Amino acid sequence: MLALVCFCVLKKDANGDSTLAAELKESVSCDLGKALAPREIIFVGDIPKTRNAKVMRRIVRAAYLGDTSALENRASVDQIKRAR
Repeated sequence: MLALVCFCVLKKDANGDSTLAAELKESVSCDLGKALAPREIIFVGDIPKTRNAKVMRRIVRAAYLGDTSALENRASVDQIKRAR
């Protein structure tokens, strides 16, 4: 079974608590349907990106699942690994 996990970068003074996570889940559920509601919302300090500022989804997925053999920006990925 596949499950959606969302990684969210908060603004500097924002509080990433369970209330905000629930609101985000509800928002996604309303916009995309209950079948696509995230199983989990994980707040991180940064998301790994390319030099062109594109999100490296493959690296995020690999870090979350445990395969991080070819990382350049390890600090942004270590936080994702700890969320597992």
